[in-house]
Formats: sequence, structure tokens, C-alpha cells
Amino acid sequence: MKNVARYFPMVLCWAAVAGADVQLWNNRPTPEGQVLTCSPDGITFEDPFGVQRTVRWDLVKNVTGEDRACAEPFLQTARTAWRARTRLERGDAVSAEPLFEQLYPTYEGRQGEMAALVAEGLLRCRLRRSAHTSAVRPWLALLAAQELGPYRSVISGALRPACDEQTGLVPSLAPIWQDTPAVEAFAHAPPIIAWTQQGGELPRHAAILSQLYTHAARFECGLESGPAPIELTSADLRDSGIALVHAIVMARTGDAGQRAQARIQLGEIMAATRVDRPWVEAWCRFAIGRSLLREDDREQRRLGVVEMLHLPARFADSMPYLSGQALAEAIIALDAMGDSAGATSLLMELRERYASHAVMSWEPIRSKLTGLANGAGLVPASTETR
Repeated sequence: MKNVARYFPMVLCWAAVAGADVQLWNNRPTPEGQVLTCSPDGITFEDPFGVQRTVRWDLVKNVTGEDRACAEPFLQTARTAWRARTRLERGDAVSAEPLFEQLYPTYEGRQGEMAALVAEGLLRCRLRRSAHTSAVRPWLALLAAQELGPYRSVISGALRPACDEQTGLVPSLAPIWQDTPAVEAFAHAPPIIAWTQQGGELPRHAAILSQLYTHAARFECGLESGPAPIELTSADLRDSGIALVHAIVMARTGDAGQRAQARIQLGEIMAATRVDRPWVEAWCRFAIGRSLLREDDREQRRLGVVEMLHLPARFADSMPYLSGQALAEAIIALDAMGDSAGATSLLMELRERYASHAVMSWEPIRSKLTGLANGAGLVPASTETR
């Protein structure tokens, strides 16, 4: 006890100066110890035993006294990050997005909680306004910032997690595209993360997903054909996120044998995860359906439509963006198979339920809507949703 007691004065002395000059928001306790450094990642404290802890800038309310000079270059960042996060947490993504946009160039390509906060914030804001193609880049930056996983949300409030903890995938951001103007722009200018660590190379998990998402978009726009030119190791495919995305892309872009094998893999993934992670089932059913539409057999194509219609029938509330995509694909497939009555019925549903959906800019759907308007005296959706 004497040996322990002799350390008490030292601990009390350090506690007395522990962040006395650093005030955090919401009366959070400041870490014990002295301010060691200030960096873009936050204020790093070191306690008497050499243990270091970094506090993100969005948590810092003010810095005074001797520590002010250290923090001065970052105080504007601290205020901007706090405003961005709190606005998003209370549901105001519109005013939060420009603040995250302002911070993002500094933090893209960095690791740690502060980089994850900025990337996640921008990702959430872009998804909130259905800017899915432009959401890919901050999502990849978020994966890179949390390279070792699990992929936990930094922003809380009443928001659901942005990424699935196990895979790092975003349930509302599937590798499924249509040839719309936004996707074409994405396909021509794929996301290139300005990675500043590890010799400038993006961590492998994020790099593989980046290539697969880009290839899927380029395939739909006619810029590439066949499977993605990526060599995956057995270790890569043991990653459940990479395995799922790879199977989805292969089911669409591979040859007949590769597509059939990918559909089997997707069925197995769906069976294993449909209870605890229903979004995986939605991804798999959509991917299997689109894959079947590439086959020559008419019955297989009809089964493909049935698979895709699971989404608007069962996932419309939880996954509206993907459900609208699936409904649009089913419309074009039924029309191609000569079922004009079925296609028209679904087209009217698409127009009523998903009038502002990005798939409305897909040329096949725009043509069908124009025909529907001309034949039924309806106002085209393109003018109605301006």
C-alpha cells in the first residue's frame, strides 16, 4: 500500500492540470493528463503513466490558457465539425452537408475517428438526398479510415448505423446500377481516394470494393464487358463483404457458367443471413433476378422478374431506393417479353410511388413514361417532379 500511496500526489498533480484549459461539449469530462499534441485528428492527452488518448475536434468546445496556442490552428475545424455533426444528428442533413463538404478534403485518406466522422457525415448527407453515385467516395474513405474494422458509426443521435459492422457495406448502397446520367458520370470518373498513408495505397478491402463498384457501373454503361479484371485471393473471398459484392457483380457481368455459379453463391449467402440482416436478402434477390434476365430461356427470365418484385413488395419501406430500381428493371423486362399489360401496371405504380427516384432518368423508363403520358393523357413524370 505504501508503494501505491506514493504515486497519489503525482496523480493528483496531473489531474489538477488535466485538460484544465480544454473544455468539451455537453460537460464531457476531459481526459486526465497533459496536452501532448494537437493535430488534424484532435487533441492528444498523455496521462502520468504514458497512456495517450485523442479527443476529436467536434467534441472540443474551447481551449484557453497555455494550450490555446497548440489548438489555435484547429479551432475553426472544431467548430465546423461540431456544427456539422449536431445538425446531422438532429436530422438536418441539408445544412450539415456543406459543412462536411468543407471538411472532407482535409480528412479523405486519413485514418482515425475524426476522418471517419467526416466521411460518415458526408456519406449520410449524400444518401439522404439519394445521390448514391456520389456517396461511393466518402463511403470508401470511411472504410479506409476504419481499416481494421468493425465498421462502427461515429455519428449517433437517432440515426441508424451507416455501415454494416461486419462487412462495411451500406445497405442502401448496392453495387447495382442503371445507365442513368449520374451513373455514366460515375463510370467515366470513378472514385479515386487521395490516400495519404501506407505508401499511398488504399487498404485492400476498400480498394477491391472500389474496383467492383466501378466495374459494375462501367458494365451498365457499355464501357466494359465481362467480369471485373480483379484477381481475388482466397483470403479476399473469406471477407463476407467482398464475397457478397463479387457474387453480385459476377452474376451480372460473367459468362453463362459464371453467372449460374454466382447465383448459387448468392442463394447460399441469402439463406445464411436473411433472418438477422434482411438487406442482404434484398441485395441477393435483386442480383439473382437481374442475372436471370440475361439468360435465353423465357421461364428463367420470368423467374428473374419474380425475384426482383420481392423488393417493392417486401422492402419498399426499409429500402425504397433499391425497391424503385427493382421495379423499373421488372417493367422493362416484362415489356421485352411481350407482357405490355403487366409492364404498364407496374409503370403506373412506379410513377405513383417513386416519382422523384433517380431511375426516372433511365432512358428506357423515360421512354415508357412518355408513351404512357401520350396514350393516357397523363403528365410526364419528368415535368411533374421538377
